[in-house]
Order: sequence, then structure tokens, then C-alpha cells
Amino acid sequence: LLEDGQPIEFTSEGAYRREPVAAGRVLVDSGSLEEIEEVVIRDRRHLSEDGIVVPIIAIDKHTGRVECLSFSPNGKQIASAGTDRAVLIWNPLTGSVQHTLESDVARGPARATAFHPEGKLLATGGDDNFVTVWNTASGESKHELRVPGGLVRSLAFNPLGDQLASANVAGQVHLWNVPFRSQRVAEPDVKLN
Repeated sequence: LLEDGQPIEFTSEGAYRREPVAAGRVLVDSGSLEEIEEVVIRDRRHLSEDGIVVPIIAIDKHTGRVECLSFSPNGKQIASAGTDRAVLIWNPLTGSVQHTLESDVARGPARATAFHPEGKLLATGGDDNFVTVWNTASGESKHELRVPGGLVRSLAFNPLGDQLASANVAGQVHLWNVPFRSQRVAEPDVKLN
């Protein structure tokens, strides 16, 4: 998340946070040196209180509600997932879909995504009993991780990338060591709680 005054720059190489700039309720009209009408000032005050967002791409390839979004660590990809069971990997500069991910075993809506710190893997989970781990370059499913209790709502790799955590609606947290075990469907290495 960005704070007020925290610029983000999008380039062909990715998205980058830049040095903070002064931000506040400064109302500027660069198109005119004349007096600004009261209605314009009122509208600008309203925008300054709520913040201003300028969309640069619209994620409209999903047929259901989008439940989660994740930027890759280098900012060159965005993963989106939702109730239509689709997991899409996008290019944030062009708005084009790079991969539409389809799992062999995951059957429910996807509600959580997390990129590995190196950006080479993406974990997704949702309303079934699995976390699927994908190769982000090929879009291939690499591992299916069985989640006891199912209904995954949160996923996170640790900063070193050697563990993946999942949390479900039952309040359970499961940890997997990375690299994952060789079997196609792996059980968690640790259950917290």
C-alpha cells in the first residue's frame, strides 16, 4: 500500500516506489490565472479528502467478482483471482493477460494469491482444500498442497522464500517448506494452533 505523497513510477521494467513528496490540500488550476469558481473548489476539496486514483488498466477479464490481487516482487506481473475460479497473470504496463491458470485439482473460487520473493512462483488458494503453486513464466501448475480444513483466505511466503503459510476460515495456519516435497499433492509440514 502507498501512503499520501508516495509516488509510484511504472516503466517497461516494472513498478517502483519513489521518494515521498509533499502532499496536502493544495488546490491548483494550471489552466487559468483567473479566479476559480466556488463549485470547482468544493469538488477539489472533496477529492483531496478522499484521495485521487487514476486507473491505468482495467481488470475486466473475470466473469465473477475479483477477490484478491498481488503484485510480483519486481512489479512486472499482477495476479488476480476470484469467484469465477479464474486466476490470471497480467502485465501491468500493457493490461494484457500473460497466463490464465487452470488447476488439475482446485475446483472452488480463488480467494488468496501470493508471489514468491523471487517472483518465479505464485501460490493461490480458495474455497477448496488446496493451495496451488504455479510457475509464473510458463503458467504451469507445479504443486498442489492439501489444506486441512480448506477455505483458504490468506497466503504468504516468508521473506527468504523458504516457507509458505496459509490461513483458513477455521483459524488454522499451515506451513510448507520450500522447495516442496516431491509428491504431487503435499501435506503441510507444520500446523500452528
